[in-house]
Amino acid sequence: MELRELRYFLAVVDAGSIGKAARRLGLTQPALTRSIRALESDLGVAIFERSSNGATLNKYGRALEQRARSMIVQSERARDELRELAGASRGRIVVGTSPSFAGTVLLPHVLPAFRKARPGLEIVIVEGFLSDSLPMLASGEMDFACNPMSDGIAPGSLVSEILVRCERVVPVTRGDSPIVSRDRVTLQDLQQGPWAFSRVGENRNRVNEIYKSHGLPVPEAAMIFNTISLAKEAVRHGPFIAMIARSAVRDEVVAGIFGIVPAPDLVLERSISAFYRSDVALAPAARLFLDHIKWACAAEASQFA
Repeated sequence: MELRELRYFLAVVDAGSIGKAARRLGLTQPALTRSIRALESDLGVAIFERSSNGATLNKYGRALEQRARSMIVQSERARDELRELAGASRGRIVVGTSPSFAGTVLLPHVLPAFRKARPGLEIVIVEGFLSDSLPMLASGEMDFACNPMSDGIAPGSLVSEILVRCERVVPVTRGDSPIVSRDRVTLQDLQQGPWAFSRVGENRNRVNEIYKSHGLPVPEAAMIFNTISLAKEAVRHGPFIAMIARSAVRDEVVAGIFGIVPAPDLVLERSISAFYRSDVALAPAARLFLDHIKWACAAEASQFA
């Protein structure tokens, strides 16, 4: 089984037919057909169901597709790593991150210095929750992710390294809300919200646990968001209360756009870690980038308090 055959196989999968794939690859249809037949002969099973409408994967083909994509990605990563070891200045690093971490560490402190030191490296930043990064980590498309651990997430074979031991998450609302200027706000005061919660339930679950521990009904969600930017817009334009990392709203709080609700019972603490596969060593460029992130986290630890 050759990498070229796997590339041709994935081309057929993506195109939906051998004819379309052949045109995209610049091959004749008989030549591509022979390559697919050779792959099937090597595997000992047919991997496509062929019809007048094209070629669709059968159960063997679907099982092969995931492995094939991972093998292609890993072969490209190996090529980049070897080029780097040989002194080449080009390469690619893919990193997943939470928005608060990107805005506090990656964009202002890590990327400018790293780009100056390694200008030929392409750095791809993928914003999202840890659950969003897991498929890309598993397939090898992503080098590592910098996120808080989320409830219900089983990292499996991933290794984790703590980057920030204590990031504070606080209740945030509009800066002109009367509750912001109060000395203290109780759980009962905030029970009716209206609350905006993340679709990943870590913060909501912890808020619910706090209310239950005080013998109070848990607050209802008036809105569910899937990005921090959406949560910020909801807070900016409406009366919503949202649990957001303090570091992610620092500038808005200073400008008076947002206010931190003085509810000490609802201040949460969490750690942020780097997650990567245990069965595949980080490429030298990715390891160097992660080291820069760790140095920046140590220098900017106060930003997360």
